Amino acid sequence: MNVLQVQNLHKSFGGIHAIDHCSFSVEENSITGLIGPNGAGKTTMFDLINGLLTPDEGHVLIKNQNVTGWPTYKRARLGLSRTFQAIRVFPELTALENIVVAFKGHPSKLYQAFVPLKKKNRDLEKRAMEYMETVGIADKAHLRAGDLSYGQQKLLEIARCMATDADIFLLDEPAAGVNPTLLNTIKQLILKLHQQGKTLLIVEHNMPFLMSIAHKIIVMNFGKELAIGSPEEIQNNPRVLEAYLGKKREE
Repeated sequence: MNVLQVQNLHKSFGGIHAIDHCSFSVEENSITGLIGPNGAGKTTMFDLINGLLTPDEGHVLIKNQNVTGWPTYKRARLGLSRTFQAIRVFPELTALENIVVAFKGHPSKLYQAFVPLKKKNRDLEKRAMEYMETVGIADKAHLRAGDLSYGQQKLLEIARCMATDADIFLLDEPAAGVNPTLLNTIKQLILKLHQQGKTLLIVEHNMPFLMSIAHKIIVMNFGKELAIGSPEEIQNNPRVLEAYLGKKREE
């Protein structure tokens, strides 16, 4: 079953076709890679999927619902969450508070509205700590998020996505700029999310990292889907190699 579908999506900025009638789908409980040269339109595609941008043409379907005109918060309520290439944490809040703000705000049961505020806060902080322990930064819980290292902020973003109770994750370059130890931590987190039944669409330039975990790879170039296939098929696709490496000039 496809939980995410991009249908003939098009987005222009002036005369530049950032996304040029692109279509693809993402299967439930899969790890799908979205790759392409710089400027191929990958982050713009993420912005269209989660509602930060509105397409000029085409549709975005999440769980078979057409969400093209929906604001971001409605897509989040449907189970979509994302991280960003340029990390976006609330720097003045503690790491723990960054997780707490991601929890769904409305009580699911009427009686929960009458739970004393102090007890409710303790319960929220306990839940937030569990997510911080999962990503390995529980000891940083009471530090300002802006004081965390780059890698720790990446882990915080992933934990915050998890706290939204999402089942579809858009991860924008999770492996960029991290050391080998943290890279392995992020890899294990992604595999754990997959084992929990989550669906992941990942933009990444670290090809060995992505090829080792992805079930399917979507290649974009000039705003279009260039190729779709298994990691093995993509690594041996001459059109993909040409897009990354260029075409040899004939004598």
